[in-house]
Amino acid sequence: MERVVIKRDGSVERFQMKKLINAIFALFDGMNLPDDWEIAFKIAKELDLKIPEKVTTEELDFLVLKAIEHLIPSHYIYDTLASRQLLKIINRKIDKRFSSFEEMIRYGIKENLYKEEIGKFDLERLSKVIDYSRDHLLDYFGLTTLKDRYFTRDRNGEIIEKPQWFFMRVALGIGNNEEEIIKIYDKISKLEYLHSTPTLYNSGTITNQYSSCFPAGTPIITKNGVKNIEDIQVGDVVLTAEGNFKVVSGTFQRKYSSKLYKIKVWGLWGDEETVKATDDHKFLVLPKEEVDCNRKFFKVCPPYQNTLKCQPVYREYANVCERTEIDLLEALKWTEAKDLNEGDFIVIPYPKEVKDKEFLNILDYIDNINLIEKDGYILKKNYDKQKRTPEFNNQINTIKAKIPLNSDFMRFLGYYLAEGYILDNRLIVFTFNSKEKEYIEDVRNLSIKLFGIVPTIHDNKDNSTRISIHSTYLSKFINNLVGTGYNKKVLPEEILLAKPESQRGLIIGIFRGDGTTVSDGMRLTISNKSLAYQIFIILLRLGYMPRISKAYKNHLAKEQPYSIHLSINDGLDLIKEINKDLYKIKAKPDMKKINSYRFRYGDYVFYKIQSIKTENFDGIVYDFEVKGDHSFSANLVAAHNCYVNVIDDSLESIMDKAKETAFLAKYAGGVGTDITRIRATGSPIKSLNAKSSGIIPFIKIFDTIVNAIQQGGRRRSSQVMYLQPWHLDVDAFLDLRETTGNPYFRTPSLNTAFWMPDEIMRRIKEGEPFYLFDPAECPELITSYGENFKIKYEECIKKAENGELKLWKKVEDSQGWFNRYLFKLAKTGHPWLIFKDRHNEANPVPKYGVINSSNLCSEISLPNSPERTAVCTLASVNLTKHINENKTDIDWEKLKETLEIMVVALDNILDKNFYPSEESRLHTMELRPLGIGLMGFAETLIELGIPYDSEEAVEFARKIAKFMREVTFRKSEELAEERGAFPHYYEGNYDFKPRRNSHLLAIAPTASISIIAGTSSSIDSIFSNIYSRDTLSGKFIVINKQLIKALEEQGLWNEEIAEKIKANSGSVQYIEELEGKINKALFKTAYEIHPKRQIDIAAAFQEYIDQAVSKSLYIEEDLRDDMFNIYMYAWEKGLKSTYYCFIDKTVKGEKYTLNVNKRGERRGFGAALKTAKNQEIEEIEKMAREKYGDEVVEKVKSGNIEACPTDPLLAKICPSCE
Repeated sequence: MERVVIKRDGSVERFQMKKLINAIFALFDGMNLPDDWEIAFKIAKELDLKIPEKVTTEELDFLVLKAIEHLIPSHYIYDTLASRQLLKIINRKIDKRFSSFEEMIRYGIKENLYKEEIGKFDLERLSKVIDYSRDHLLDYFGLTTLKDRYFTRDRNGEIIEKPQWFFMRVALGIGNNEEEIIKIYDKISKLEYLHSTPTLYNSGTITNQYSSCFPAGTPIITKNGVKNIEDIQVGDVVLTAEGNFKVVSGTFQRKYSSKLYKIKVWGLWGDEETVKATDDHKFLVLPKEEVDCNRKFFKVCPPYQNTLKCQPVYREYANVCERTEIDLLEALKWTEAKDLNEGDFIVIPYPKEVKDKEFLNILDYIDNINLIEKDGYILKKNYDKQKRTPEFNNQINTIKAKIPLNSDFMRFLGYYLAEGYILDNRLIVFTFNSKEKEYIEDVRNLSIKLFGIVPTIHDNKDNSTRISIHSTYLSKFINNLVGTGYNKKVLPEEILLAKPESQRGLIIGIFRGDGTTVSDGMRLTISNKSLAYQIFIILLRLGYMPRISKAYKNHLAKEQPYSIHLSINDGLDLIKEINKDLYKIKAKPDMKKINSYRFRYGDYVFYKIQSIKTENFDGIVYDFEVKGDHSFSANLVAAHNCYVNVIDDSLESIMDKAKETAFLAKYAGGVGTDITRIRATGSPIKSLNAKSSGIIPFIKIFDTIVNAIQQGGRRRSSQVMYLQPWHLDVDAFLDLRETTGNPYFRTPSLNTAFWMPDEIMRRIKEGEPFYLFDPAECPELITSYGENFKIKYEECIKKAENGELKLWKKVEDSQGWFNRYLFKLAKTGHPWLIFKDRHNEANPVPKYGVINSSNLCSEISLPNSPERTAVCTLASVNLTKHINENKTDIDWEKLKETLEIMVVALDNILDKNFYPSEESRLHTMELRPLGIGLMGFAETLIELGIPYDSEEAVEFARKIAKFMREVTFRKSEELAEERGAFPHYYEGNYDFKPRRNSHLLAIAPTASISIIAGTSSSIDSIFSNIYSRDTLSGKFIVINKQLIKALEEQGLWNEEIAEKIKANSGSVQYIEELEGKINKALFKTAYEIHPKRQIDIAAAFQEYIDQAVSKSLYIEEDLRDDMFNIYMYAWEKGLKSTYYCFIDKTVKGEKYTLNVNKRGERRGFGAALKTAKNQEIEEIEKMAREKYGDEVVEKVKSGNIEACPTDPLLAKICPSCE
C-alpha cells in the first residue's frame, strides 16, 4: 500500500523518498562533508523500513531524528546531525508561537513565568546580540538535556525557549545592566563556562517561593506609624507577633490570579474585612475548640477563667463549671488562611517592650549650637562683642531643659494630640470648648509645672478658648517629637514604649480632647490613621481590649476619620479617670460580653474571627521578610512572613530542618546535613523520662522527604547525611545503604558520609583502638578539630574508663573496623569519606564558625551551624574552550577574562537568589561565598597531548588551580572596592586584603552541566571511550570524539576497530593493531589509571582551591584489597573530600557483537571473575525473589522498566539499568 504524508495544514500527499533525502541534505549545510551522499544514504536506509503507511510531517521529523541517533556509535558526525535535526524540530515548534525573543519574554512575564524586572532591560538591543550559529556548539546529548530539563515550559508543559533564548534568559536573570548581560551571554552561549543547575533552572524565572502574600493597601504597623505593605522597604522596623519591633530584611512582590481570603475579626474595622490574604498565608490563632466552655455555652468560657463568671445554665448552678488548668499558649499555632474557622481566636500583637526612660532632654530634639543647659534651664548664649551685652539672651522664655516622662507630661501630650498644633514655629496652641474649664485649667497648670512657662488664655466669640504657650524652642521640641497638623502627628519610640503608668496620662489627655462619651463607654475619633493604630495598641499595653473602625466621613472631610471604642466592660476605671460626660453612660458592665469576643491570657490578646469569605483577585500581592522573627502585624492581626544545615539535638530542630530540606530540595538544591548532634540510641531524655531512639528514625524522615520531592520536576531531590564516626550509632549508620535487612533501617534515597577527624584516622593507621560516644555526654567533640579535638577526645576516653559516662564503646580492632567500612563503601558506594580537620584547618573565616559538614557533592567547605545553613552559588569554567589556536597551551588571557566575568556574575546572583530559609539567607549575606570550579580537564589534557596518568598532568593541574586562585581573588578584591567586602570581614578583623567574597573556588562534579557543554566532567579522567549513559532524558551512547579523530588521521577508524573497542569495554590499551599508531596513554579510561594518580591530580588542585575538590575514585577489582592504603594515601595527601567509590566496571561500553573481556584474559583471571560475577548475580536474584516475588523479578529481567521498583538491588539483574 502506498505511503502518504499528512502535512501541517492538514493536506495529504504521497510520500516521496527524494524529498526526505533533500531534507537530510539540508542538515549538511556548512559542514563540507566529502562523503555526504554515503551519509545521507545510510540515514535513509535506516529510516525506510520505519515509516508507516500514514505519517505526519512532525512524526517524520522525529523518525529522521531516531534514525540518525541509531548511527551515532559508528561516528561522531551523526551526533552533529542528530543535534541539527533536534534543533530543527525545536525551532519549528517555537516559531509557530513567537516571532522574536522579546515576544517570548513578554509572554513569560505576562504568564507569571518570568520576573517582571527582566522585562525592564533593553530587550530590542539584547535581541540583536543573540548569535544563533552558536546552537551548533551543542552536541546531541547536551541539546536533548537542555530541551528536556532546562528550557522554560508554559502552563501546559510546552517549551517556549530556543537554545540561544535560554542562554539570554539566564544572563538576563544574572546581569545588573545590559553590558553585564551581554558579557555573561557571550560566555555561556559559547559554552566557555556554565552556571550550576539551580541557576540555569531558575535564573530570571518566578518560582513558587513568594506564595504567601497580601494585596496592596494592607496596613502594617511600624515603629514610625502605619505604612501600606506595598510601601514597606528594607530597613523599616515593624511590629511582630511576639510584640517586638524588628527590621525588615527583604521585600517581595508577585502577580497573583486566584482567590483571596477575606477575614473579618470582631472589633476590628466594623463591617469591613480586617485583612485579605492568599490562601496559604499563615496567622497566629487559638483554635476555637481550645476555648469552648466544657458546658457548651453560647458564650466563650476560657478554661483559665474564674468559674463565678460563667453564664448560668438552666437547672445547673454556675459553679458546677469545671475549671481546667491548662496552658492555652501550647495550643497556639500558625494556621493558613484557608484552614481558619469562624470562631477561632486570632492574636492581636502589641509592643511589649518598656523603655525605662525617666526624662526627655529638649536639646536632643533641637539643632541649635547657641543653646546650652544651665541650672536646669535652656538658655541662648549671646555672641555680641559689646561690653554691656549680657552673657545670655533675655528676650526669650527660658524653659526647663529636661522634661519628666511621667503621667503629667503624657497627659499634656494627649491634649496636644487632640487639640493642639504649632503656629509659626514659636507657639503651641490648644483650642477647647469654653465649657471645658477643667481641661483648660489642667493644660495651664501642666505648662507651668513641666516647662516653667505661663501660657496666655483667650476666649473666642464662637464659645471656644485658645491657650497659647509662647516658646520657639518648646515649639520645636514638640514638633520634632510628635509633629503638628491634625493628620500628621505620630508617636515616636520613646512615647510608644514608655512605662504604661505614664502612657495612661496620654490616653486621658487625648480622650478628653477628642473623645465622646456614649451609652456603653467612650469613643475617640481622629482623622489620623497612624495615630489611631498607635492609640489602639497603647490601650492594649494598658490592659484594655478596645474596638477600632472607620468612622463616618463627612463629604467636606479631607481625611478618613477613625474611631476607637473603649468599653465600660473592661475600661470603666479608665473612663472614670478621663471623667468626661459620665452621665451619658447608661449600660452596666458585663464581662461575659468581653469574654465572648475577646480575652487576654498572660500577655497575649485574642480577638474572635467572625467570618471568612473569598473573592477573586488578579493583581500584585506583597510580602516581606523580618530579621530574627518571621512575623508582623497586618492590620492589627499577627501574620507570618514568607519562610522564605545542621540539626540540633531537639525534636524542634529536627523537624525545622526537615522542612528546610524540603524547600531546598524543591528548588533544585542538593542538601548536606550534619546529624552528629542527635543523641545516641538509649540516651536518656530527661524531659520525657524516656530513652532516645537514636539517629536512624530521624534519618528515615529525611529519606522519605527526598524520595517524595521532585526538584522543580526536572531531577530527583538529593541529600547526604553527615556523621562523625565517634558517634555511638555509627554501625547502624554504616548499614543504611544496604539493600537487604530490615527496610526500617535502610535509606535507599539518601546518601551518607563520614565527617572524619584526623585523630581517628591516626588511630586507625597505627592500629590503636578508638572509642564511640553519645554526643549528649560529649558535646564538646562536635565542633572541635585538630589538636583541640584530640585533647577533648582523650578527656572523654578518660571519663568513660573512670565510669563517668553512661554510654560508650571501645573499638579494639580499629583497622578491622575500617576495612569493614571500606567493604561497605565498595559494595554500596557509601558512606563517603570526608576529612573534618582538613576542612576546618583551611577555613579562611574561623571566627564565623566551625565547618560541621559539606554539601551533597562534598566540594563546599563553609562554616555552618543550627542557626546558619551554608549555601554556595556554583559555576564551572570549560577548560577545553580556553586552549590556544595551536593547541600547545592554555589561552591564559581568555581564561582570565572568563574567570573575572564569573566572579561578577556569581556575586550578582547572591543578591538575586531566593533563599528557602532565613538561616541560608543570613549565611550567604554575611559571607557572600562563591564556588568557581572547572570541567573538561581530561579533554584538555588529550588536546594538549598530556596523558592523565603522568607527572606532567599533576603539574598542569597545579598550574591551573594556582592561576584560578590568583585571578578570582584579585577580582574579588577589586569588587570589594566597588561594592564593599563581605560583612563578616569587618567583624572578624582578618589580616588578608578585603575582598567581596569569603570563598571563591570549589570544584564540583559538574555531572549535568558538562553534558550541556559536551565535555568531560570536572577534573575526572574519561570514563570510557564508548559507553552508555542513562539520564532523565533517556539512554545515550557517548563516544570519545578525540579518539575517533586520532584514529581517522591514521586511517584506522573502521567498523572492525569500533567493535574491538566495544568488546574491550571502551578501552584501547589492549588492541594490538593500535600499537605505535596513536598515543594510547592519552586515552586511558578511569579504571586504567591507578587511584593514587587520581588522588595526586586532586591533591594538586586542592593546594590552591579554598573550598574542596569533589573527587570520586575509580578502583579496578584487582586493587580492591588495597583500598586501605588508597584511602590512607588520600588523607595523607591533604584531600578534603572523597566522593563516590566505583569498583570495577560500573560504566560499561555497549557490547554489540563481541562479549569477551580481553583485558581479563590477558591477565589470566577472566574466567575466575566471570564465575564470581555469576555467583553474585545468582545470590542477588535469590534475594530479589524473596523480597518482590517471582513475577516482578521475571518482568525486571525481561527489561520491563514499567514493572521495575526503583531498588538498587534490582539494578544488578535489570538489563535496562547501568
